[in-house]
Amino acid sequence: MEPFRDTVTALLPGVRLAAPRGVSADGALALARAAVAGSVRPRPPYVYVFSGAG
Repeated sequence: MEPFRDTVTALLPGVRLAAPRGVSADGALALARAAVAGSVRPRPPYVYVFSGAG
């Protein structure tokens, strides 16, 4: 974890890192709910938003 923290704090001075508030499935569910609500912006290659249209 230390190399990750060191890299993030070097790239983003003043960033505040916090412990996770759940497991990865909790984050996936929150992201899915936000996508359904339309509040998630695509950020390739990290976040893709797919819809039923198309």
